[in-house]
Amino acid sequence: MREFLQRNPRFLRFWMATWASELGDWVRNITMTFLVLDLTNGSAVSLSVNLFCEFAPIFLFGLFVGALADRWNRKKTIMGAFTFRAIIMLCLIVAYLTGSLYLIYACAFVSAFGTLFFRSSSMAFLMLFVEPDDRKLAASMRQTSNSTMMLLGPSLGASFYLGVGTAGSLAVTITLFLTAALLISTIQVEQPVSTSQRTFGGIWKDVQNGFHYSWNNPYVRPLLFINIMYGMAAGLINVLEVFIITDFLDLPKEMMAMLASVQGGGMFLASLFIGKWKLPMHRMVPGGMMVAGVFLAGMVAYDSFYATAGSLVLFSVGLMMVNIGMAALLQNKVDFSYQGRAGMSISTTFNGVMVTTMLMSGWLHQTFTIRPVIMISGLLAALSGLVLYGVFDRIVRRENDLLPAKSEAA
Repeated sequence: MREFLQRNPRFLRFWMATWASELGDWVRNITMTFLVLDLTNGSAVSLSVNLFCEFAPIFLFGLFVGALADRWNRKKTIMGAFTFRAIIMLCLIVAYLTGSLYLIYACAFVSAFGTLFFRSSSMAFLMLFVEPDDRKLAASMRQTSNSTMMLLGPSLGASFYLGVGTAGSLAVTITLFLTAALLISTIQVEQPVSTSQRTFGGIWKDVQNGFHYSWNNPYVRPLLFINIMYGMAAGLINVLEVFIITDFLDLPKEMMAMLASVQGGGMFLASLFIGKWKLPMHRMVPGGMMVAGVFLAGMVAYDSFYATAGSLVLFSVGLMMVNIGMAALLQNKVDFSYQGRAGMSISTTFNGVMVTTMLMSGWLHQTFTIRPVIMISGLLAALSGLVLYGVFDRIVRRENDLLPAKSEAA
C-alpha cells in the first residue's frame, strides 16, 4: 500500500478527498437524523421520509446522471459535486434556523444528486491515473476509508453534534466537502472530450445506448441480476438487524450499537487484506456473494450473540469481496466512455431493490418471523453467487479460447 501511494501521489490526493467526503457524509447524516427527531418529537415516520428522500434520486434518476457523467469532464464533475453538496449544507442551516421540516426533506433529496454525480464519475476518473494492475488495490483502499468511517463515523458525527450543535456540525461538513473539492482540483489529468449532442434527445439517446451497452456487456449483465439479490440482502439487514438482537437473541436494543461496531470492524479488516489477494476479479464477486449469503443465514442459525456477531463479521467480508471485486471488474471490463452509465445501471438496480426490500421488511418480519426471512434470503444470495461463478467461468473460458484465434489472425 505504501509503495503504491508513493509512486502514485495523484491517487493519494484522491484518497484523502474520499476520507474527507466520507467523514462529511457521516457528520451530515447524524446531524440530519438528530435534527429531524428534535423537530418531530422523535417521529419514526418523519425519519423514514427523510431516508426515502435520500435514496429516491438514486433509482429515479441514476441512469440520467450516469449519461451526463459520461459526457462531462470527470474532474470538474467531481469538484462540482462536492461544492454543490457544501451549498446544500448552507440550505440545511437555514432549515434548522427556521425549523422547516419540508426544507430538510428537500435538501436531503437534492443533496443526493451531488452524491450521484460523484459516484458515477469517480471510477472513470480513477482510470485516468491508476493502471489496470493497481485498480483492485485502489478499490480496496477506497473501501478501507468507507469501512473506517462506518466504524467511527457515527460516534464522530454525534461528538460534533453534541460539541458544536447543529449549525456547527453542518459548518464542519461544509469545510470537509470544500476540502475534498480542493484536493481533487490539484490532480492533473488528461481526459477525452465528449462529442455527444447537447440536447435532451441526445441525453436520452445516451441513456438508451448506456442500457444497451450494459445489457450486452458479458460482465455487466450478470452483475445487474446479481445486484437484485445483493440489494435484497442489504435491505433486509439494514432494517431487521435490530430485530435479530431483540426478537431472535432476546437482548436489549442497546446491544445494536455493539453489533454495528462489530460489522464496521469486520468491513475495515476485510478491506485491508482483500486488495492483496491474488484471487481474480471474476472469482471474487461470486465468491463474495456466496460467503455473504451463507453467513447472512448464519446470523440466525444459532441462538447466541457470539455466533451472530461472528457470522456478521464473515458476512461483512463477503460484502467487501463483492464491492471491491465489482469496482475493479467494471474498471477493467467496461469501456471508459460507458463507466458512468454502466455503474449507475448497477447502482440503480441495487438501490431500487434495497429500498423496496426495506419497505417490505417490516411486513415480512411480522408475517413469517425473523429466522425464516433471514435464512431464505441468505440461501438465495449464496445460490445466486454460485450461478454467477458458473456464468463468469464460461465467459472467461470463451475469451481464452478466442485469444489463439486472434493471435493467428494478426
